[in-house]
Amino acid sequence: AKGAYDLAIVDYGNALSLDQSSFAVVKARGTAYWSKGLYSRAINDFDRAINIDDSDFEVFKLRGNAFASQGLYDRALSDYGTALGLQPNDFEVYNSRGDIFRVRGFIEQAIGDYDAALSLNPSYFEAYINRGNAYRAQGVYEQAIADYEAAILLKPDHPVAYNNRGIAYDGQGLYDLAISDYDTAIDLRPGGIGLER
Repeated sequence: AKGAYDLAIVDYGNALSLDQSSFAVVKARGTAYWSKGLYSRAINDFDRAINIDDSDFEVFKLRGNAFASQGLYDRALSDYGTALGLQPNDFEVYNSRGDIFRVRGFIEQAIGDYDAALSLNPSYFEAYINRGNAYRAQGVYEQAIADYEAAILLKPDHPVAYNNRGIAYDGQGLYDLAISDYDTAIDLRPGGIGLER
């Protein structure tokens, strides 16, 4: 897939040499850069796109994601706020902003954003995992377990939900339940790579 992004970036560059003011092409190239992990280049293109048209919520969302990927959380929060001002029903932006609040230790704000994401999309697996993680960070294990169980109902073959529920059980001292969930997570992802979330 990385080769396809490289080809797309070249094609977008060629298109921009013909028309430097094409919002769609600048945004698309920025998205390709972001997909390759070239966040500074992505941000440069998203800046250009915003200078062309500052009414597109998605470009603020994408630039917010790029800022978040670089650990530039204040700038990401600003872009997510702008995106939500333009499109208040985007559950992914609420989830992404909630992640930043959680990482920064603002757990109540994070939970509020995860609540908003889930009210807009009750089948949003990632928001259940993330809200469960926020509750677990507060030591509110019952709520965390309820969220992980909701995630398991949505994706019963996803190891992260079992792993994280196991951590919550462990925090409650329910070691047999924790071990059972850890075993399930390991069975679903041998080697356990990427389970901690």
